[in-house]
Amino acid sequence: MITDLVMPGLDGVELTRRIRLELPKTKIILMSSYIEDAYRLMASDSGADAFVSKQMITRTLLPAIGDAVRREAEPWQETQMASFDKCCCVDGPIT
Repeated sequence: MITDLVMPGLDGVELTRRIRLELPKTKIILMSSYIEDAYRLMASDSGADAFVSKQMITRTLLPAIGDAVRREAEPWQETQMASFDKCCCVDGPIT
């Protein structure tokens, strides 16, 4: 699931927490136009698999999706993921 971090009503942090309770294996990527470390930390603390800055979305969204999927990949899927890595610059998971 890809969602914005800051939204009216139910924000991305609370949405992520709720999804983690109901569907814990769901891959979640939070994105935001805010790039401060505090927002990255909020995303990490909520249980998101990745945080993507909207300013860098064209460079980081596809790699973030690939990284989230790769964590659950079966050994036979490694070949498929290797070809994905060749076309993308991977920033990695939230750290």
